[in-house]
Amino acid sequence: MKRTGKKLASLALALILLLAVLPGGVLAASLTVNSITADKTAPAVGDTITWTATASGGTGSYRYCFYVFRDGKIVERGSYGTANTYSYTPALGGAYTVRVYVKDSANTTVNKMSAPLSVAFSPITVNVAADKPRVMVNETVRWTATASGGTGSYKYCFYVFKDGKIFKRGSYTASNTYPFTPSQAGKYTVRVYVKDSAGTVQTKEGGQSVAFVPIVVTSLEPLTTWGLVTESTDWEAVATGGTGGLEYNFYLFRGGQIETRSGWQSDPYFSDIVLWPGTYTCRVYVRDKAGTQVCYDSTAIASYGAAEDSTIFIDSLEPNVMEAFIADCVTWTADAHGGFPYNNLQYNFYIFRNGKIETRSGWQSSNTYDYLQIYEGNWTARVYVRDEMGQVEIFNSTTVVFVHGI
Repeated sequence: MKRTGKKLASLALALILLLAVLPGGVLAASLTVNSITADKTAPAVGDTITWTATASGGTGSYRYCFYVFRDGKIVERGSYGTANTYSYTPALGGAYTVRVYVKDSANTTVNKMSAPLSVAFSPITVNVAADKPRVMVNETVRWTATASGGTGSYKYCFYVFKDGKIFKRGSYTASNTYPFTPSQAGKYTVRVYVKDSAGTVQTKEGGQSVAFVPIVVTSLEPLTTWGLVTESTDWEAVATGGTGGLEYNFYLFRGGQIETRSGWQSDPYFSDIVLWPGTYTCRVYVRDKAGTQVCYDSTAIASYGAAEDSTIFIDSLEPNVMEAFIADCVTWTADAHGGFPYNNLQYNFYIFRNGKIETRSGWQSSNTYDYLQIYEGNWTARVYVRDEMGQVEIFNSTTVVFVHGI
């Protein structure tokens, strides 16, 4: 028995010595990264992806460190922490993987790479617009392109089209605006090419801007300023500029109301027979082949009267007395008719003493004029009569008023 007990004691001692020299890992389970998985299966650029790592074995608690790869290259390095999850928002498309490093309390470290996750490129969307839908020749129009999606930053290339044909080719730059000053009239559009950092190109056409030569009307005048009914009234417009030839549409007004219109014509002259007495003005609309249109009103007028009453007749110019004394008032009366419009006359009286002008009335609508004589002598009168057409007739009195001293 004693011998048996000594054997058992020796075996126990040997086992203790063996355990003392063996590493702890021989007895504990090995530290292992079991999995690293993403929460999305088909993410796109701009989506946030969260990877989760699971580990087992090892000694004590774990700490995790994540590295993010895109197309095999590191794009982000993490640092050790207690969280077993890691979130990342890709700005570029491509194949993404994550390697996780797991460290236990004994500083044992293991790592594992996730399966590749394809992040889809966001398609490039482009719009283009002109800041001015219509510009004059030699005026600058500016096109602006707005882009979204794609990968990274953009470069822009603008092609300018005139009337549907390429007019100017640009080159790629970082600017999304393109200024252009047309030297010729026409319809201008652009085609913009947008390239992202991955080399993907998207195009867009649009941004129409019409360049035109301004139409300038310098005059609209009647060829004659007065006449009689049944005669022709003729007007001429003088205009320059425009694109592709000019057309004219004349409106004839009588007393502010439309009397007639010509309709669109290539002739800058307008002629019409006057059927009614009155004062006539004219308006012209001028347009070109590009659709530009301007309006111009005449400042001149043309007056037309009836044949039988267009002449001014002055029948008499008489004083109310034949003799007077100083400080007496003498009234002169002119008897006139006709003119155009009929009997719409104005009068200007001149008063003479001994053959020399003493005073004048100025133009007035009254056909009488009162004058206070303050000198003795022989007094006569002259009257000027005019109508709205500008016709003027003159009549001298034959009667002499004798003014006596006191």
